Amino acid sequence: MVGLLAEARRRGYSFDEAWRLTVEGGGRTVLTNDPRPPELAVRWQSDRDDRVISIAAIVSCRRTFERAYRREPATASDRAVLILHEMLAEPERSEKQSPAIWVRRTGPSRPRGLAHGRSWVGAAT
Repeated sequence: MVGLLAEARRRGYSFDEAWRLTVEGGGRTVLTNDPRPPELAVRWQSDRDDRVISIAAIVSCRRTFERAYRREPATASDRAVLILHEMLAEPERSEKQSPAIWVRRTGPSRPRGLAHGRSWVGAAT
C-alpha cells in the first residue's frame, strides 16, 4: 500500500485522490482474485472477515498516512506504531534477547548512546 501511495504522489495526485484510488479502489473493493484490478488499487483479501479487519485497521490510520504522504513530521503516536511494526516484523526472540522497550528497567531511561533530543525510532532494533 505504501508503494501504491508513493506512486500516486509521484504522479501528482492529492492525498484524497490517492486514497480513493488505492485504499478505496476507485470506488469499489478490489480483491486479490480480481482479474483486472485498477493499477493503483490495494488488492484486499478474498476472505470477508479478514478483509473487514484489514480495511478497518488501514482506515483508522488514514491521518498517519496523510502526514507521511504530505511529508509532514510524524507524531509520537506515528513513531510508536513504527516501533511496534519493527518489533513485530522481526523473527521471534525470547524476552531475554529482546525486552519490551516500553518496560522500565533499572538504569538509563533510553538506550545507551542515544542523546537527548534524538529520535527513539529505530533504537529498538
